[in-house]
Amino acid sequence: MALKSEYMFYGKPNLILLEVLRVKMTTSTRLSKSICATYSHTSNVLKRLVNDDILERIPDGRQVFLKLTPKGKSIALKLKSIDEKVGVKF
Repeated sequence: MALKSEYMFYGKPNLILLEVLRVKMTTSTRLSKSICATYSHTSNVLKRLVNDDILERIPDGRQVFLKLTPKGKSIALKLKSIDEKVGVKF
């Protein structure tokens, strides 16, 4: 499961994946608030995650929801497992 970029080793993409895993589906605005990031930073990270087929956008009227793809869910579950092994509660 090779990724196109090394951004996955930074904190915010990991937090995004774990948060979407937890809530199943969310919007970018809610996500930026829950991970304590600016909207523009969150938006840039989300674009990369969507381009790498880790998240998918689901339009619903005026809102766009985000959810994990099967590839994204696999990565998020591995991150959650690592967090649990090192004692981090998410």
